[in-house]
Amino acid sequence: MNYKLFIFFAAVALIVASCTQEPLVELQQIVPVLTVTAAAPNGNNAPSSDTRLALTMGETAISTLWKEGDKIKPYFVQGTAIVEGTEITLTDEHLSDNKKNATFNIAVPDDINTANPYTLYCVHGSSSQIARGKILVDFSYTPFFPFSGGYGSVSPDTYYTPITASAEIAFGVPTTSLTFNYLGAMQIICFKNAAGAEVAYTEMELVQVNPADA
Repeated sequence: MNYKLFIFFAAVALIVASCTQEPLVELQQIVPVLTVTAAAPNGNNAPSSDTRLALTMGETAISTLWKEGDKIKPYFVQGTAIVEGTEITLTDEHLSDNKKNATFNIAVPDDINTANPYTLYCVHGSSSQIARGKILVDFSYTPFFPFSGGYGSVSPDTYYTPITASAEIAFGVPTTSLTFNYLGAMQIICFKNAAGAEVAYTEMELVQVNPADA
């Protein structure tokens, strides 16, 4: 009898010991991630203008392309709450082969309840901030300037016009697509010298006139 009781107590002791040796599992909060495919502005169906993106001039329009180092600032709006997200810096891995699209992940802030719909806003090409219950983008008018790099390919890194995009995100949707559009427009003026002499332009000013007086 004593022998059987000893075996029983020994078995219980082994079970207790094995339970205490189980590794501790640390619970980590899962951060919701939204995968975004962002399309650069299309000069064929929107005013073609310039940001800190690379540009390529075609026959009738300038095509805007993403490039490595471009920064996109996300904002999340849900009800009356506006939450600033973490800025994304694009790398070559984010860009499509033709550089017209960029795919990247955005971490959804804790203050946004992903069980309910919300709106994603993204800004590129200018500083932005939340003020007075709105998303404000710093937008300054840029004068006409000559393209550096020639007619075929231009990349004016020191001049830009902000572009923005937005999308409604429903519950359970892990991906979305954005098409960026310009907050301003860039007008392109091309001159052709038909004279035999060389002509150099130093500055130009456009003045609005009444078409009837032109």
